[in-house]
Amino acid sequence: MILGLLVRAEYHWGYWVRTPFSSKFQASLPLPPPTTLVGALASSLVKRNLLRDLDGKTVSGEIIFVEIKTGKKRKVDFRSPASILDDALLNASAALSNGRRAFIMDDLNRYVTLLFQEKTQGRRYLPKYRTGAIYCSKIYYPSGIMDIAYLFDYSKLEKIIEGDPVKALIEAGWSIDRIGSKESIVTIRKVSCRKFDESMILRGSTKTRFYFPSRFGKVLEGDYYTEIFWRRGWGRYDEPIFEEYILPGSRSPVTSTEILVEAESYIKLDEDVVIVFPEIRR
Repeated sequence: MILGLLVRAEYHWGYWVRTPFSSKFQASLPLPPPTTLVGALASSLVKRNLLRDLDGKTVSGEIIFVEIKTGKKRKVDFRSPASILDDALLNASAALSNGRRAFIMDDLNRYVTLLFQEKTQGRRYLPKYRTGAIYCSKIYYPSGIMDIAYLFDYSKLEKIIEGDPVKALIEAGWSIDRIGSKESIVTIRKVSCRKFDESMILRGSTKTRFYFPSRFGKVLEGDYYTEIFWRRGWGRYDEPIFEEYILPGSRSPVTSTEILVEAESYIKLDEDVVIVFPEIRR
C-alpha cells in the first residue's frame, strides 16, 4: 500500500535552499530538494506530537539521538527527526504552478567571515574585519504557487505516525509554514491525501512536471535540465547521498513544464500531478 500526499503552497516572497558543504558559497538551488520537502513535513508532525521513533516514543524538539555502531565502538549521533520520516519515503518532488516563473536574484548579506579566513593573529581577528558582505542567491517568487508531492510506504508509515496516517499527514500538511531556509515562508492553500494499492501503480510513458532521479525514467520529449539533489545527510554519521535529478522546465527563469517520460513506475495524485518513483519489488 502507498500513501500519496499533495500540498499546494503559496510563497510570500520566494525561497532559498543551499547545497550541503557549500560553505561560503551561497547559491540557491532552483527548486527545494526532497530533503527540504521532507523536513518541512516532519517539522509539522513533531510540532503536533504526531511523529514516533522506532521505539514507539513520541518525538519532541529539533534533535533525536541515534545510537550507531562503528566497528566495535558505539557512538551517539544527533539527527533531525526528518530522518525517521525519510525511512518511509518513496519519493518527494515539487513543481511550480503551470505557467508561473521564478527568478534568481542576488542579495548582499552581512556574515561572519572569520570562519573562512586563514588562522592567524593578524588584523583579521580585529572585530571590524570579522564580518563581510557576501552575495546570497535567492529565488524570487512572490505569491507563487508550488505543488509538493509525497509518496510513502504505508506499512512503514504506520509504525512512526501517531494514529491514522492519513489524518496525521493532512493535519501536518496544513501546518507547514516554511519550505526552505530561514524566511522561505509559505501559506498552505490545499492538502489532499489518499491511499493507492498495487493495481493503481502505472508503468510506461507519461507526462509530468515534477522532478525525479534520472535513474527512475527516461525523457522522451520536452525541455528539462539536471541538478544534483541528495537524500539522507540528517546527522554527522549519516552521510548525504548525492544523485542526478531531472527537472522539467528551465533553470533561468525557473519554470516547471510537462515532459514526456518513460517511467518504470508512476502514480497520478491528481489530474495534472504525476510523480515518478522506483519500482516496488515484493
